[in-house]
Amino acid sequence: MTDRIPEFRRAEADTVMFASARAIPPADAAADLSPHPVDAARAPSPSPRRKWLSRAVLLLIMVMQAALTLRMHNTAFEDEALYLYVGHLEIAHWLHGAALQGNYPSYFSGAPVLYPVLGALADSIGGLTAAGALSLVEMLTATACYTR
Repeated sequence: MTDRIPEFRRAEADTVMFASARAIPPADAAADLSPHPVDAARAPSPSPRRKWLSRAVLLLIMVMQAALTLRMHNTAFEDEALYLYVGHLEIAHWLHGAALQGNYPSYFSGAPVLYPVLGALADSIGGLTAAGALSLVEMLTATACYTR
């Protein structure tokens, strides 16, 4: 065990030396620093043409997402089917006290208690088409919210 202590201290010293070397900016980077940084309120805003162009690109991306999603009807990818199944299990658990079959929230992404239940409700109301439409609306909303 004493053999590892010098090796550990050497690695620790290398880490500290590397971190301190990163903290010192290169000589040419110091020349780029201005004495008065640009204030956020005085930052130039993008031109109207650039705004419309970015909105058009966003709209094109969202139309392509919708078209590619809507062409797959009457089918569910295995992950989507699992989410719908778990949503039905959650609803049965809430309404009838049925036992849950696993710890799905531990490896589901996003909102593991919200999305499966909403998907299962849409599936119960309008079948797989309604569940797919809900997924499409959520996907388009996420895409629109991601961009500013």
